[in-house]
Amino acid sequence: IGRKFWGRGIATVAVAQFLRIETTRPLFARVAQHNVGSLRVLEKNGFVRVGEETLSLPDDTPLTEFAYVLRG
Repeated sequence: IGRKFWGRGIATVAVAQFLRIETTRPLFARVAQHNVGSLRVLEKNGFVRVGEETLSLPDDTPLTEFAYVLRG
């Protein structure tokens, strides 16, 4: 979603609509720690943080990702 559309709830609604169609549970998601908008979208849609992992990017920069799950 383009930056000019951030903060309007578009992604939150889109994920909610997707979750009505995709009924597989548990459903897993991963998101970079610094991606606050995506973290909020998942949490607003009922996903719960269940873990984290720090990875190394190709240039050896560390990247922390949070693991989320949506249960039945």
